[in-house]
Amino acid sequence: MTKTSTFKFDPAEYLDDVDAMASYLSEALESGDATHFQEAVQTVARARGMARIAEESGLGRESLYKSLRPEAAPRFDTMQRILKAVGVTLRLEPTREAARASKGGKSATPSMTAKRMPIKPAAVKKAGRKKAAGKAPPKKPAAKSAAPRSRATA
Repeated sequence: MTKTSTFKFDPAEYLDDVDAMASYLSEALESGDATHFQEAVQTVARARGMARIAEESGLGRESLYKSLRPEAAPRFDTMQRILKAVGVTLRLEPTREAARASKGGKSATPSMTAKRMPIKPAAVKKAGRKKAAGKAPPKKPAAKSAAPRSRATA
């Protein structure tokens, strides 16, 4: 009887060029799962070399690791810097549903003119007053203290 052994699969070992990395990230992004995409970015960064990505993105290595932790919520500009250092960029395309709807002459999103939000009169008055003056309303003078100031004589 032979003993079966398994090895942990690491996709970073197979991401050896920027085209493979871009495809890997595109698939992760299309999944619609932000955590999955973040894990894919971490995998690509490991494949490229975390120290290299940190240097090229202008992030410290520790900050890079913290940004790519599963429970982290990195800022969009941080992700952009990491992706640029990897050598990829995000590109937006219409969804299939939106493209199909636009071919049929229908808008993919409902018209914003159908529902208008009422504007409160008080908000209009305040906005009008500021615009009419061309600047912010004048500040109120500071209250004077009751105690007189003493002057030092020389």
